Amino acid sequence: MILDVNLGGQFAFPVADALTARHIPFIFASGYEDDVVKGRYPDVVNCAKPFVARQLLHSLENVLP
Repeated sequence: MILDVNLGGQFAFPVADALTARHIPFIFASGYEDDVVKGRYPDVVNCAKPFVARQLLHSLENVLP
């Protein structure tokens, strides 16, 4: 799953917590600095916006089984 850190003006951390609890792999796609994500989710990849398709694909390949 690709999850934007900001969903309609609110952080998506509750969604990320639910995905983590269910062992569903995901990456963040965000314009926020890495420390916003890494402080709470140190093992989750943050694909920084703006990104190119190849970068996003590479990030997904690293988390999918």
